[in-house]
Amino acid sequence: MYFEDYHIGQTFSVKPISLSAEEIIAFAEPYDPRPFHLSEEAAQKTRFKGLIASGFHTLTAAWSAWVKSDINKDGTICGIGIDHLRWTAPVYAGDTLQSQLTIIAKKASASGHSGTITCLYETQNQHHEKVLSFEGLVLVACRPC
Repeated sequence: MYFEDYHIGQTFSVKPISLSAEEIIAFAEPYDPRPFHLSEEAAQKTRFKGLIASGFHTLTAAWSAWVKSDINKDGTICGIGIDHLRWTAPVYAGDTLQSQLTIIAKKASASGHSGTITCLYETQNQHHEKVLSFEGLVLVACRPC
């Protein structure tokens, strides 16, 4: 999709994802080595009572579902920022995550060759509990002439 194809209020759902215990641990070892991300046994002794994904793992996995979709394959130039990032509930090994993206703003560049879209990205688990939300800013090309 190109800049002209996006409209404020437009929503998209992406393919559900799930994070296994092995994936959670593999991400946590180099990037967020806290006991509740590294070991089910250690996690049982915490307030979470089970192995949970790093918030940054949840963020990158959820964003990956959007990037891998066919929705934005043509016009996306690059991501340029994230605002208002919130992790609102833990993500446990085996949770199924469903994300929805809503276009909340768009602004054409002065050059007329591209524009910025702002999207509200919200992710819920299989219990319809919101686990992640943020506003992503994406630079998108205008449709070629």
